[in-house]
Amino acid sequence: MSADFFEHAAADFIHSFLPHHEPGLYAITCYCNAPIAEASRGLYGHPWRDIRALADAHTASLVEQAAIDVLVDLSGPTRGNRQLAF
Repeated sequence: MSADFFEHAAADFIHSFLPHHEPGLYAITCYCNAPIAEASRGLYGHPWRDIRALADAHTASLVEQAAIDVLVDLSGPTRGNRQLAF
């Protein structure tokens, strides 16, 4: 979960591992709290969830419904974080 998937220093880190996982072992879903260009949806074949307009409780509910085992906060306390959803 991040607001920094694009045009941010953290994006280099995020994009360094997204294309290099073994899909048979686990799945990645990106919860994005930033504007998503249509061309970026499904980047590297991973599903993207646009959570910008969602309340924290609704975001938490979506994560729970998706049965996410490990949720990683890639924003920390920076702008656009969704710490209350965690």
